[in-house]
Amino acid sequence: MPKIITAHTGTPHITADDVGALLKAAIGNNDYLLSDTPETFTATLLDNNTLQLSDAEVVLQGTHIRIQATDKVTIEQGQNGMKRIDFVVCRYSKDDNGIESAEVAVVKGTPSASPSAPAVVQGDIRNGETLHEMPLFRVEIEGFTVTSIKNVCDTVNSLYSALQSITGLQTQSEKHTNSIMVSNVQIAGVKRIAEDNKTRLNTIYNNKLLWSGAYYMNGSQSITIPAISNQPNGIILVFSDYANGTANNWDFQSFVVHKNTVSKHNGSGHRFIMTTALLSLFCTKYLYISNTKISGHENNSKRGTANSGVKYENTRFVLRYVIGF
Repeated sequence: MPKIITAHTGTPHITADDVGALLKAAIGNNDYLLSDTPETFTATLLDNNTLQLSDAEVVLQGTHIRIQATDKVTIEQGQNGMKRIDFVVCRYSKDDNGIESAEVAVVKGTPSASPSAPAVVQGDIRNGETLHEMPLFRVEIEGFTVTSIKNVCDTVNSLYSALQSITGLQTQSEKHTNSIMVSNVQIAGVKRIAEDNKTRLNTIYNNKLLWSGAYYMNGSQSITIPAISNQPNGIILVFSDYANGTANNWDFQSFVVHKNTVSKHNGSGHRFIMTTALLSLFCTKYLYISNTKISGHENNSKRGTANSGVKYENTRFVLRYVIGF
């Protein structure tokens, strides 16, 4: 039978999982910074190795975590002549007794002349996995010096801000303190704006962004998405160029996976082949696709020369978007 949540039942009945399920349904399946001003969420370098974070509200797959301005992390010292990329993450964990906790931590990358971003743990919290990491900041180290700190959070705005973005309207409270005045002219304007945005809203509905990020999709990486079976036709996987530790907005390469294929072969592997200009370099990605989850393969971050003599560099492209269509 259904479980009633926001009602008086006579006994305590609302669990943390109930709240998490509500937040996941209302906000989304992935990890988000909740803010209308994401640029104010910063990590300040106190010395060469210590970062102090500012206040923030984040949601990891429905689990609400409050980051406080007293939270600090230590970046391990770099090496002379080497570069490194680290991630500052919000780490969720659950112990054997079911006790959940969160911490701010550093996932250290591998020192190299041309370093790659380290992999983070992407566990499915709502399905019982006990460890998950949300990247907050990308930290670049050159030699002994931190050279760059970049906020990498996906952001969800407030409903108020989202409404303004869609309609382009200002509320009357911004024009007249504590007074609401709606004229016939304004009503006509609302109708006109609604018609103007009808095509855009239909596009948002029919072409849903199910996930965004920048993953090699190696053996330790997986993503959770809304059910492919609920999409009109299936999903589009969008990859782009990745070089020098940055996902670039060029060389986009897209692939269609029909939902009937996923339904008949749930969890099976799919191969996608990409290439740079003039076929100078090839990249192959192997993904296990199920109805609500896409998992990577260890070969997706390898490079070398195949037995056929073809050079491949599977780190040259990363998965950027999953779009429902």
